[in-house]
Amino acid sequence: ECSFCGCASIFGQKLRRRPLGTLDEELYYLKHSRGIEGVWIVDDTFTIDAKHAIGVAKLLKKHKLIWGCQSRVDTLQEPLIAEMKIAGCVQIDFGVESGSQRILNDVIYKKTTIDQVKKTFQLTKKYRIRTLANFMIGLPSETRSDLAATKKLIRQIKPDITVFSIATPLPGTKLYEMVGVDISPED
Repeated sequence: ECSFCGCASIFGQKLRRRPLGTLDEELYYLKHSRGIEGVWIVDDTFTIDAKHAIGVAKLLKKHKLIWGCQSRVDTLQEPLIAEMKIAGCVQIDFGVESGSQRILNDVIYKKTTIDQVKKTFQLTKKYRIRTLANFMIGLPSETRSDLAATKKLIRQIKPDITVFSIATPLPGTKLYEMVGVDISPED
């Protein structure tokens, strides 16, 4: 639903989960044939289904792999964070995007709150899992006040790593429609 995300236009609205048996076989192969020591799960919906995420985490622990993943702040609860830590999770990357609730609600359509961000970062730190916070700047209608709110939030949540990206309206996204970009070649 986020205005900047092109995933739905590329992959559709359906979430697919890899079967745990297949993942187990692949992790075994990667560990024993390729000698990998760690995995980064590139899936911003990884923690939406806590039961599946715990199943994956247990497989990573079984194969003695360290790992990190992506997550949304509104899908990560304490029991899942605790299981992830026990299973060897060392880092979680979050798309925080902005410290301005107005930007999150009216421009990005993120469906998350500043309070959720604060609580999730507090919990993640409680379990000593490194945090990465992604932010976007240059969004339509963003003001100095919005940027100040983002700076304030960063000071409050104290991420281990902070990444800033310039908002880019990708074709097929709501953000693209919002800014009215026309990149068609001249006639």
